[in-house]
Amino acid sequence: MEEQITIEYDDAGVAKTIFTLPRTKAPDMRSVYVFSLPKAGSVLLDNIMRGLSEQVGVTYVSLMGEFFKLGLAEQDVPSATSNVFADQGYCFGGFRALESPRSRKDPDDEPEVDAATRPRSRHEPGRIHLGLC
Repeated sequence: MEEQITIEYDDAGVAKTIFTLPRTKAPDMRSVYVFSLPKAGSVLLDNIMRGLSEQVGVTYVSLMGEFFKLGLAEQDVPSATSNVFADQGYCFGGFRALESPRSRKDPDDEPEVDAATRPRSRHEPGRIHLGLC
């Protein structure tokens, strides 16, 4: 039997589980990720994706929704959350932002780049590009 993936945090020396990834209903399907923007119908999209996921037999997971129910602020989301994103069998939704890991750096640590040396490609390192279909 495969071990379930959990997210835990340290509560004064006691490990507490705050999320357990449910077993997938579709282990052969590639996982997908659904993103929206705040105030752009994100709740509606979340509800639609829940229903669509159920219809096609994929397990829907909204981590941010689960964290919201717990009263956990986005900046307090444990780093172990990254371990939950399985390659197969899930639709991960409920995301209202997409932040590049590079965007969390201190801007003072960034090298100076002038217009002559700036990469001209729209696919610059540190930027996330989403295709709409």
